[in-house]
Amino acid sequence: MLAFVRVHHRRPAFVEIYLRGRNNAAVHRFGREHSARVAQMLQEYAVEAGLATTELTPTMARLAVEKGRALVTAHLERHATPAGLTGIAR
Repeated sequence: MLAFVRVHHRRPAFVEIYLRGRNNAAVHRFGREHSARVAQMLQEYAVEAGLATTELTPTMARLAVEKGRALVTAHLERHATPAGLTGIAR
């Protein structure tokens, strides 16, 4: 996975083209593990801050992360400016 991350930092367009339509187990596993960590942090923060009760389960938090990502992606794909689609030059 680190190899993909290193290449992505140097050439993000290459990685996007390379992975489009490909089923890569390491990338999917990394994504699932990252989503699980984010969901756990979200759940803990929401309960500690009083934004949710302890009835918020890990599954609910995971679903919120997954659907939230899909919602933001759909919005950005529809409403992004040309500069947003191109990306920020480093």
